[in-house]
Amino acid sequence: MSAREERLVTENNLWELDTWLDKVDVFAKPHFDYVNGQLVNTGIKFGNSPTRMTAFIGDTIVRHKDGTHTVLSAKDATELNRLRAERHSTNEALDDAVREVAALRARVAELEAAITHDDPCRPCGCPKRFDRHAWGCPTLPADDVPLLPQPRQVEDPHDSELHHTYALGRDLPTIPHQQDRRAM
Repeated sequence: MSAREERLVTENNLWELDTWLDKVDVFAKPHFDYVNGQLVNTGIKFGNSPTRMTAFIGDTIVRHKDGTHTVLSAKDATELNRLRAERHSTNEALDDAVREVAALRARVAELEAAITHDDPCRPCGCPKRFDRHAWGCPTLPADDVPLLPQPRQVEDPHDSELHHTYALGRDLPTIPHQQDRRAM
């Protein structure tokens, strides 16, 4: 057995399905039910005694790669087809996203390749291009240096005269059972 096969059970192909199952030595016979007081062929029974199943009209018989068979109800077959279509559209969307990411990566590589590390400083002509952007041009006087990042202000130490241990705010309501543990 090479691939999974699916066959839809219809009123017109019951004998065709019987032949299809007989070719792989699976016992099959018609299944009859009473409908409106009449005995009517409503599907096909197939398989050996412990694994015998019934596929009704509208169901799908599935032959798996390992030679086993299962029955998909009409509702399950519809859901399976919907999920397959959804998977197909999802895969297409993923393929589009992969192509877009590849194009963006190619563009980034192109832009990075265009950068030369020996690009001189425009104001003075020195070769310190990347250092100039981070720390300013080393050959220009301090007045001509472009805006540099300012160092962060150092916090006051805990023993300075500006340090304050914050207590409960005056505007906050006091809770009767709450006590200030520092006062204890």
